[in-house]
Amino acid sequence: VLNTKYNNFEVILVDNASTDGSIEHVKKIFGHDHRLNIIQNERNVGFAEGNNVGARAARGNYIVFVNPDTVVDPNWLNEFINVMEDDPAIGVCQSKLLSMENPKIFDSAGDFIDYYGVMMRRGGDWMERDVGQYDGVDEIFSARGAAMMTRQRIINEVGLFDPSFFLTYEDIDFCWRVRLRGYKVYFVPRSVVYHVGEAFTSISFKVFFTTRNRIMALIKNYELRTLVKFLPQVIAVSMFILAAELVIRNRPKLALNRLRGILWVLLNFKYVWKEHLRIQHSIRKVPDSEVMQHMVKTNLAV
Repeated sequence: VLNTKYNNFEVILVDNASTDGSIEHVKKIFGHDHRLNIIQNERNVGFAEGNNVGARAARGNYIVFVNPDTVVDPNWLNEFINVMEDDPAIGVCQSKLLSMENPKIFDSAGDFIDYYGVMMRRGGDWMERDVGQYDGVDEIFSARGAAMMTRQRIINEVGLFDPSFFLTYEDIDFCWRVRLRGYKVYFVPRSVVYHVGEAFTSISFKVFFTTRNRIMALIKNYELRTLVKFLPQVIAVSMFILAAELVIRNRPKLALNRLRGILWVLLNFKYVWKEHLRIQHSIRKVPDSEVMQHMVKTNLAV
């Protein structure tokens, strides 16, 4: 990142209470660079709030979120800036994310969700080879938090990542609010970043956060009439999968964590609904019908 070919940027490194000596290593090698600001959290506050800590300390008009398991192309920032400067209606941009292991394979060419909140990585879900099929600057539903840019004024309008998400879906939730505000989200293919990806320690860990955060994102961001249409199907299918994991697949740990995700939303519904009301009354400027044009239409809430 420090070798980026752009003459005016700062790097804010947020250490989420690591214990492996990595922050001491960074200080030893890069601590002399005046562009680097290191913030050390006293505890692991998660991906969402960890990024928020860095964003609050940022001084620029643009803020870029970059994962620690990435390597950036030297021109990545210039390409971001060029697209954002060209259209003030763009609220968020995402880099072309390629696999660190095989740079010819996509990690993500932009993220999408269907009406039920199921997330899909364009290019990445099917490990597509990069043969120029996504080389156009075009709209996506949401930008992946591994390498995404937004504007300081956008954050002032819609807020930062929801810290209660901890990890996963926080970028979708953020971009959903950006779209509700009337801004666009774009994919910038000439801004190239290489990504390792998949930081979950276990699949059951992932199931809990994905189940919980997907439901939260729907409740927070949909209008009530849209929510009533799709949420019951999401809950019903989740319970069906839970039963299948328990009875057919004999994976009780997965089933338990899926149930924990649903119960968390129920037990914290007051907070989630308060966020729904805040977003609908203070952030929303466009109807669901406009936002849903950028979602993927599917038939099942799986």
